[in-house]
Amino acid sequence: MAVVVIILIVLGVPFVPLAYRAIQVVPEYNRLVVFRLGRCIGQKGPGLVWLWPVLDRAVAGGIGHGRRWTMISAGAPGGTLPNSHDAVVPTTSG
Repeated sequence: MAVVVIILIVLGVPFVPLAYRAIQVVPEYNRLVVFRLGRCIGQKGPGLVWLWPVLDRAVAGGIGHGRRWTMISAGAPGGTLPNSHDAVVPTTSG
């Protein structure tokens, strides 16, 4: 009986850190882009996400609306009105 317990401890102890690294919680309005061995395999989340600890790499990103606003200034930087901009142009993101 004691041998079985020792074998379970020896086999179970290395598994705990791997299992801890494998499960990630992705918050609401966020996604993970998962790369397996350098290749993109897709987006995951929000919620609980299972990753292979050695093979997968996750990069966090927001869901967003797909559109950003970029301010364009034609004046010289450091002018008399540093926060004024000539135009605000919508640009699409990825």
